[in-house]
Amino acid sequence: MSKDVPESSKDSESISPLGESKSQPPSTEDTQSTNSNSIPHIHPYRDIATELLWVNRTVVAASSAAVVGVAAGFPFDSIKTRMQTHHYDSMLQCIKSTYHEEGMRGYFRGIIPPLITVSIIKSVSFSVYEGTKSFLRERYQFFNRDSLLSVAAVSTLGGATSGSFIATFSCPLELVKIQQQLQHLLLTSSMATGGTIVRGSNGANGQKVGIQRTDLAHKVGAGIPITTQATRSSSSPLRPPKLPNIALPSTTSEKLANSVYGKVTPIVEDIPKQTTRPANGPSTSSWRSAREIVRLKGVKGLWSGYSLHLFRDTIGTAVYFGTYESTKRILSSPSSPPGPLTHFMAGGTCGILCWIVVFPIDLIKSVMQKDIMAPKPTYDTIRECVSDIKARQGYRGFYRGMSVTLMRAFPIHSLNFLVYEQVLQFARKTAGH
Repeated sequence: MSKDVPESSKDSESISPLGESKSQPPSTEDTQSTNSNSIPHIHPYRDIATELLWVNRTVVAASSAAVVGVAAGFPFDSIKTRMQTHHYDSMLQCIKSTYHEEGMRGYFRGIIPPLITVSIIKSVSFSVYEGTKSFLRERYQFFNRDSLLSVAAVSTLGGATSGSFIATFSCPLELVKIQQQLQHLLLTSSMATGGTIVRGSNGANGQKVGIQRTDLAHKVGAGIPITTQATRSSSSPLRPPKLPNIALPSTTSEKLANSVYGKVTPIVEDIPKQTTRPANGPSTSSWRSAREIVRLKGVKGLWSGYSLHLFRDTIGTAVYFGTYESTKRILSSPSSPPGPLTHFMAGGTCGILCWIVVFPIDLIKSVMQKDIMAPKPTYDTIRECVSDIKARQGYRGFYRGMSVTLMRAFPIHSLNFLVYEQVLQFARKTAGH
């Protein structure tokens, strides 16, 4: 007679003909389950890295896009700044002149600070942008709609918030960048003309009279000291050319120069002796430029032009993100989600439209910030700068250097958003979301 065996034990035991039960070895699935519970994961760092990537996907994507964008677009940005602040007959002349005087290094002068800092700035900018959109959608039902108007409104407000927030941090960085980009031009211009362009003295009615060149002791390029002290006779207003290298006694050379041009004293002096001098002219680091600004203008000097910078970034970032999301919405549909081509086209479109809107503001800002190191700036107020540009060049003057900016805008911003979206998709796929 056989013993009754509970059904729960039938899986692990078998009954012999004599009524004796014998145990069966556990199945392979049970063994694997037991081992997985008792033995830790062989590569736990992979799970940690995947989770970190997903949590910080916006920061990683924005940083990647920033590095690619800065490296590819900095030469265009340098040419744009030069054309805004100095006169060139054409963009090609600016490119040739920069290469002739400074070589390839001239196109990348001042790239290190933005290469390091722009990734941080853009990460914060995108994070604030996404956070603002989430905040608005949680509190206002209108921004949750899938209509074009709702998408444009929430992205525009998010962009404006992001731009105004980030302007405080990016203003000193951009000021130093402009000083670095124009360092060689400001130096050579001052050495060649004997001064800097400043406003003339007040007339009888208290109004400033014209723009004239005045000899001043000042520093240009944020750290390159230039002292200009020239006295000329009334009969010889022109600057004497450099005499040929002829082996004459010093007294004879001086008499010859004075007899032809009048009494002349050196126009450039007190330049610090440099043990090593690059072939393309003197150069200072970005850190030294920042310290020089602080020394001459105080810490507040790093935020020179902040009002224009804040206005430009608030308006520009609002147009930037609003146009991107709207274009992406137009080029896609619920049945056809946006792909790489949509991201590419939307990024290029928002880059062009953004610069068309804010370029005059950016030009005025660059012109005002160029003279930060001069004892007497060319313009005392923003209104004065605007009036002078309009009087001399008309409304067209506010778009000087626009061509190189538009050439740069479409490919750079297309690449920017393409990298950003692809990194986001990679993070989503890796994390399994």
